[in-house]
This record gives sequence, C-alpha cells and structure tokens, in this order.
Amino acid sequence: MATFQINGCSWQASVRFKLLELTSDGSQLKLYRTQVTYGNDELAAELIECSAPTKNTHP
Repeated sequence: MATFQINGCSWQASVRFKLLELTSDGSQLKLYRTQVTYGNDELAAELIECSAPTKNTHP
C-alpha cells in the first residue's frame, strides 16, 4: 500500500503487477500493471496477509 493523490485527496491504494514474459537471460520482460485500486483498508490488509504469493516467510 502507498499513498496516492486521487481527485485532490490522499488515499491508501495499491497497484498489482504480473510477470507475463521473461527471457531466459533476464534481459527483457513484459509486465501487466493494474490501475490504482483502493477500498476497505482492513479487508485489504487481511487479504494481503493471507494470500500474498510473493511474501517471503523464510528467515
């Protein structure tokens, strides 16, 4: 979550990225980016905590 200015107001919001393509040598990639989304802060935090596939849980 980050603070974005939307219509003159500050909102806690996020964007999501999905890796669509990556060359074998890592020199080129294609990303998909969503639009800025905002909503219920408590629900968003709970969903991120429970389902974030990139969350590093290793020490």
